[in-house]
Amino acid sequence: MNTERLHTVRRTLGKLLLLPVAGIVLAACGVTEPDEAAWQSAASYSWPVGAGKRELSFRNELSGDHGLVPVDTSVFVMEAEAMTEQMFAGQLMYKLDQQHRSRNFYFLPMQDTLIIFDQLPATVALTTPLEKGHEWICEFADSIPSWKATIVERYSYRNVQGTIYRNVIEVKYEPLTPSEIDEGHSWVRFFAKGVGPVQTIKLLNTFSSDPSLPDKSVPVERMTLIHNIEVTN
Repeated sequence: MNTERLHTVRRTLGKLLLLPVAGIVLAACGVTEPDEAAWQSAASYSWPVGAGKRELSFRNELSGDHGLVPVDTSVFVMEAEAMTEQMFAGQLMYKLDQQHRSRNFYFLPMQDTLIIFDQLPATVALTTPLEKGHEWICEFADSIPSWKATIVERYSYRNVQGTIYRNVIEVKYEPLTPSEIDEGHSWVRFFAKGVGPVQTIKLLNTFSSDPSLPDKSVPVERMTLIHNIEVTN
């Protein structure tokens, strides 16, 4: 995606119509009146840069007979002052180097936009204004808008698998038109201010043809931040 395409993304925002989607209930702390100063910068919800070397560990879970069960842990090392050969719109990106594996994550925090290359189909992970209900095109396929992002909620505090984070944004990523490309999947991601993405949930959506029966969204994968520590050696 080049700079012209990113501008196209933003021009497209006002033309989107909200599509009916399946509901999902995710346990959370109650919403309280947030400090508006916390919601001004998309870069504030990125993995921090310019702060030395850090190790991030994520617990990976997949659906089993009794819900989601742990399968492994992904460990990444980030040199927050080092940029990489990966580029977006002419700018060098930062990297989360996944240890002993070939799949790395790349990201670029900007004041009004957060770009992330990882396991999600979304590339434009966040855009301002960081307000509930804000929508934007987050990915293209063959130069045609294909995925949409929506800010579902903002939380002053949220408990994520036993860890309480302050100033959290919940975003849902879903296809504009369900097709074989997405295979019925969408994603929900939680961003914590000053920390970055703290949890990503992959959903399998089942749409009911019977008006009396509700649509369903079932979590099938979950990736949760469990450690974020400074590396001293």
